[in-house]
Amino acid sequence: MLVSRDSVHTGESGREEADAAGLIRVKDFEQAAEVLGRSTPAGRLAREVLSPVWGAIRKAGVPLPEKIDLQRFSELQFAYDAAGRVSSSMGIVANTPKGPVSAYVEIFQVDTSRVQANLHDVRLEKTLWGTGELSVSAPGELPQVTSSFDKRLEELHQTVGKMG
Repeated sequence: MLVSRDSVHTGESGREEADAAGLIRVKDFEQAAEVLGRSTPAGRLAREVLSPVWGAIRKAGVPLPEKIDLQRFSELQFAYDAAGRVSSSMGIVANTPKGPVSAYVEIFQVDTSRVQANLHDVRLEKTLWGTGELSVSAPGELPQVTSSFDKRLEELHQTVGKMG
């Protein structure tokens, strides 16, 4: 395994040589832990975010395993909305009997009861799957990682009021 942020090691120029040598390339220790099967807080949250839409992605034909069993996450980014629900964007790689499936996924809460996932650059092995693009939505809610904006604002007003 090679842990490096250097584009010579992680970019396309080194991919063939790394693949030929059976070398797994990751950009940080979080990715290294995930590749080694160790769950990290970010990895657990990424799986929670993927959970509501995983079945819909599979139903749309992407040959993913039934269980969210990913070989690798990359470029994990999390944000939360005014209701305190997390949204995320990430690169994923899943091993399947047909070969590795990779994609860049954006997941967000559409309304109070639906979650949407937009997939980009979807590949099976290294070949573009269909058009490489897919959007699905499914009933569900993303994890709430903080209280709503209104609740946080109310708490701030109470705290400031006690100080004055």
